[in-house]
Amino acid sequence: MKNKFYVVFILVLTLIACNKDNIDQISPDHSELIKSKNGILIFTDQNHLNQTLSQVLQMSPNDRDTWEKKYKFKSAQSIFEDVVLANSEIDAYYESLPEEELDAIDLGTVPEYSELYYKYLNAGVIIDDNSNNEEDTYRLNLADQSFAPICNVNGMFMVGDTLYNIAPNKIKYWINGDVNNPTKLIGTSEETDEIKFIVRAPKLKGSIDNGDDLIMTYQDFNKRRIKFETWKFETWQHLGDGTVWQYKYDIRVVSRKKNWLGSWKYNNTDIHFKGKWNGEIKYYDPINLGARWHYFSGHYPSNYPNYFNVNYSNVQVAVGVSGSQTGTYGSTWNISMTNDAQIGDVSIYDIDWIAYGHEWTHVATVKSK
Repeated sequence: MKNKFYVVFILVLTLIACNKDNIDQISPDHSELIKSKNGILIFTDQNHLNQTLSQVLQMSPNDRDTWEKKYKFKSAQSIFEDVVLANSEIDAYYESLPEEELDAIDLGTVPEYSELYYKYLNAGVIIDDNSNNEEDTYRLNLADQSFAPICNVNGMFMVGDTLYNIAPNKIKYWINGDVNNPTKLIGTSEETDEIKFIVRAPKLKGSIDNGDDLIMTYQDFNKRRIKFETWKFETWQHLGDGTVWQYKYDIRVVSRKKNWLGSWKYNNTDIHFKGKWNGEIKYYDPINLGARWHYFSGHYPSNYPNYFNVNYSNVQVAVGVSGSQTGTYGSTWNISMTNDAQIGDVSIYDIDWIAYGHEWTHVATVKSK
């Protein structure tokens, strides 16, 4: 019997399938599908949340700003970009000064970051591990930055009657939650009868062939650079019998600009990226009672070799292991065999990711040797 597998796109948050063919049929601007209250977006259902994430990611900064204002909403992603811009404006001011004025400046009086940066740092909205004094390392303080385009400053959004909070180290949800009382969900530190947590604890892990030999590079043209900060392929068992697994690429690409003091600082710019890879799924055939490998290849986006465009300086993207479908920002994939065969492992190799930025003059790559 010939074994086949199928791939279903799902969002990290829940296990509700999303039909990719419907993504372009519903606009995020349809007021009957999105509402807002107290600065929290309320989505009619999970399917529309998925579609909105996909569309908002591809908006220009101006279009996204218009979209957010329509719903009297400010996303965590926009807040992060505001911080990047405010920090950039400090450097822009000093860089505009004549050289003789710069030479006379007491560097001890020059602020390293903006007041906006310290406002959100002190509020816990952003976090900085300060691991590298020569370049920016701060990020949004969210357990899953995938939801930054649709959650507010407190990591809140609502789907149907369920209120969600993307906290620093977990995802909280409150079924039949009260959008007028978000502090109850934010302030809950332990699960209750009403409020539950999502802390993923994979039972099994997949593998990456040549994982130790991955080449992660950035292109440095002295003044600007695009860099892959992190790259990770992750798999975990969803069903206890091993018949359904989930898979996720987690890629963080950042854009930095060297300031007048020689430090690398985040800057807002368009980034374009694409990827392709090969792999095999190891499964246990319940009919022939043996372990077998199923070859597959994948690429992203679906119209590869074209590029998928994002408008962020601090990009985190997750895509699936399928050559025919594309995921949205922060998505995972659900893979199973049609005959309920148990999946034991997945191996990824021939990895090739490319990111361009700054008017396509800078490129970074991730690939296996």
